[in-house]
Amino acid sequence: MSAFVPPDRIFRSRIDTWLVVAVFTAAALPLLLGGFLFVRGAHAGVVLLTGWGAVMSLMVGVLSFPLRYTLRADALHIQSGWLHWDVPYAALRRVAPSRNPLTAPAWSLRRVRLDNADGSFTLVSPDDQESFIRELADRCPHLARHGSGLEALPSPP
Repeated sequence: MSAFVPPDRIFRSRIDTWLVVAVFTAAALPLLLGGFLFVRGAHAGVVLLTGWGAVMSLMVGVLSFPLRYTLRADALHIQSGWLHWDVPYAALRRVAPSRNPLTAPAWSLRRVRLDNADGSFTLVSPDDQESFIRELADRCPHLARHGSGLEALPSPP
């Protein structure tokens, strides 16, 4: 008899509006500056600035939306726009809430840090952090509740 495999569960990214505005403003700044210069009559560099701003804004968009985290049978699947990757459950050693501001597939600073056995980590920002951690606990029998997160169980001697 096979073990019960829970169905896939999709979590969307929590969104901090200020973070989205800041990222898109930074990407579009050359576009805005080019428009400003064009209106002022200073046409030198306008094409380069507006082109660069348009490309950067487009890249942020296609690499960021949609942003979702899917808990599958054996791995967390992360989709950030055109980018896709998996974090195998077996590789996880620690799961904990975080406010780490490093670049991540996340539209909020209210994040979950997923530490792997190889020392690397991934930051995600699920809209329902507690449900996300609880679902991970159900899918990762080698992890146990530790405070608001999960820790790897000690290996037997």
